[in-house]
Amino acid sequence: MEYTANTKAWMTIKIFEDWIRKLDKKFVKQKRRVLLIVDNCTAHSDVPNLQAINLRFFPPNMTAEAQPMDQGVIKNFKHHYHRLIVEQILDDIEGGVQSNIDVLQANQMIFKT
Repeated sequence: MEYTANTKAWMTIKIFEDWIRKLDKKFVKQKRRVLLIVDNCTAHSDVPNLQAINLRFFPPNMTAEAQPMDQGVIKNFKHHYHRLIVEQILDDIEGGVQSNIDVLQANQMIFKT
């Protein structure tokens, strides 16, 4: 899992482009061709010279149509993630250690969900 952050915790054009280019290199090595359908937020820009990824953007005002699906997926993800956090805290209490979840542990929990 790759982790990138900025001061406002927002997706930026630079973060998006770096992520797409790394993903494209991975797919080139795997000899895969991928169509990636992307929301048309301002941080999602067209990335030129991709070899394995074909980017297509939602039409304008499509976010409202796709958002209910997003909310269901996000709600389900948060439910499973919070359950893992509670399990970790309970295990720590039973083990007599102070609970402290760092970014690495959070990423590992995310991978489990």
